[in-house]
Amino acid sequence: MSVAERAQELAERVIGPLLLGGPLRPVRPIGLRLAQDLVHAAGAVDDAWRVEVQACRVRRARALAPVDTLADLSAAEWGLAAAFNDILQTTNHELSTFATRGRHLELCRSCHELCAAIPPPASVLEAVARHATFGRAFELTRQDTEVSWWTGSARYRGQKPPQRLLYWKDLRNVRVSTTPVALLDMDEGVPITDEDFAGLIAAWLGVTPLTDLALVARVEPAFAWTRASLSLVASPVGRDLALRAFAQREPSYELWRKQCRQDADAAVEALGKATATLRPGTAPRAVAEAFVGAFRQAAETWVAEAR
Repeated sequence: MSVAERAQELAERVIGPLLLGGPLRPVRPIGLRLAQDLVHAAGAVDDAWRVEVQACRVRRARALAPVDTLADLSAAEWGLAAAFNDILQTTNHELSTFATRGRHLELCRSCHELCAAIPPPASVLEAVARHATFGRAFELTRQDTEVSWWTGSARYRGQKPPQRLLYWKDLRNVRVSTTPVALLDMDEGVPITDEDFAGLIAAWLGVTPLTDLALVARVEPAFAWTRASLSLVASPVGRDLALRAFAQREPSYELWRKQCRQDADAAVEALGKATATLRPGTAPRAVAEAFVGAFRQAAETWVAEAR
């Protein structure tokens, strides 16, 4: 398969579903070298797809800032998409066999290498563009299906069970149950630790700081200040955008109202812990403390409005 075909594949099976909806189907692991080549082949991606994706990105960006246009997907965004694909592939039980279990750890190292090669946003608008593309990534779930019958059982992770297992349901006492699995739980059963997988997610979030701050209330991976996130909130515009992104992260207003106080408290606690790790009396600590203060004030307004 040519590099242009790999770019089209990544566009249709990963980037498109993240923005437009529909089933996301990870492609073969990409890695740093191929990710860099994909950027040069991105111009060959189907024009109709580009128009549809661009309209969706602009629509999501407008929810945060008064922008009329966004540049096409940047090299960094193609890299983020490739890295996200490879992170998902680390949870693929078919990636290796008993004799090649090390492939999972090799892919973990490759993911870190790829994330480290992606530069932080050069401007607030670039941070908005990355969040517009990837801000919903944590809403992704995998549908796991467990099939049991009178002589055994089988589990299918993100795949439909073969039809032959569903024949003669009553005679064979076939039971089928489907369970949604959140992104942070997808590593269950593969030969990488929860800490390693959380580290991959943290590395990926570190290069889309607006998304990182929007998800600050998460349990894992614990929020930690990065140069990119501190740079973003150092300006009044970036600070306001981060607050707005947090307030808009829920897919529905009703869910936001229900969880507002709980999520705001969790976010304040996470921000406080991360800020406490910064050296007192330094510029980064001052920037972080100013954002925590602004967040507390905004949280009180959110909670009051949600009542």
